Amino acid sequence: MTDEQFQEFVMTALKDLKAGQDRVESGLQSVKATQTEFGSSLQGVKTSQIRMENELGQKVTALFDAREVQEEYNNRIFVTLERLEAKIDVLQMETAHIRRVK
Repeated sequence: MTDEQFQEFVMTALKDLKAGQDRVESGLQSVKATQTEFGSSLQGVKTSQIRMENELGQKVTALFDAREVQEEYNNRIFVTLERLEAKIDVLQMETAHIRRVK
């Protein structure tokens, strides 16, 4: 191999290396762009997650409060029902006594 052929071979190899390096740089730029897109998407997901957690917390609190109100209402109904049952028992005893007297 002569000096000219060797120089030509080296120049061709260098051109091929440069072309490969350009492809790698281009691919790296594409990866960086994709990474930026994923970063933006991830930020959107985080924002949505925080919003959903806040909304869920508010809804759970509202359900808990509603359950407490319903429980208090049910307790008032039970107390009233017990009073009515006691009154009915008294009235049944009075009517039974009146029936015996007649």
